[in-house]
Amino acid sequence: MPNNPEVPEVADKPDVLLADANNTLSIAKEFHVTSQSMYELAAEELAEVKTGIKNLTERRLTRTRKLDELKKLIMEDYAPAINKMEEAKGFYEKGMLTYNAEQKKIRDAERARLDALAKAEREKLAAEARAVEQAAAKLVQEAKGKAAKEAAAQAQIAAAEQAESLRQTSAVIVAATAEQSAPKAVGTSTRTTWKARVDSKMELIKFVAGHPEYQDLLVEDTSALNALARSQKGNMKVAGVVAFEDVGISSRRV
Repeated sequence: MPNNPEVPEVADKPDVLLADANNTLSIAKEFHVTSQSMYELAAEELAEVKTGIKNLTERRLTRTRKLDELKKLIMEDYAPAINKMEEAKGFYEKGMLTYNAEQKKIRDAERARLDALAKAEREKLAAEARAVEQAAAKLVQEAKGKAAKEAAAQAQIAAAEQAESLRQTSAVIVAATAEQSAPKAVGTSTRTTWKARVDSKMELIKFVAGHPEYQDLLVEDTSALNALARSQKGNMKVAGVVAFEDVGISSRRV
């Protein structure tokens, strides 16, 4: 580190400074302006107090300026290395976030595929239930004679039970769990914060006209928009405003 300024020696003792200040305060408290002469004397005392404050402030600054210079030089010694380290951190975080986003797309696609399969299976069972009921109803309509009608009625009861069983099975079908999980590393985690930005001021104005409870958003208060986004997340429905996820990397030493 280049020639660093030395911290100035302590010339003033705090207890002495405080004692003098307390003495000045005690005199001021007991001073009463009751005449012209006392008024003039008060003005003189006030000028002395103000001069004392100025002198103390300057003596304090004489010391703190040296400390500020010392701090500045120390900061300059470490700043280049810290800046490079911050740059390196940025590269790692960018790479991790990019990979994490790519993996999320893969997981979302797999989730959509599994959801579609589950939906198709539910629809298949529902169609089977309808077919069973329709077949039984047709049998009842076409039945001729007492015995045939009784048999058809029993078949319709059985068909109703079968259809209900199929519907219950359909109701509990859910998509299988995707095998791929989010990337993980010891000491790190992703941090998702919902934020919002105004994409169309005119659309926002139109929206607020119909929803006056959101009138504070017209000033494009970013903190208010972000608070709303954090609260409603992807369900945020404000015309002219887009809610989005701001994902960051949080890490700790292990």
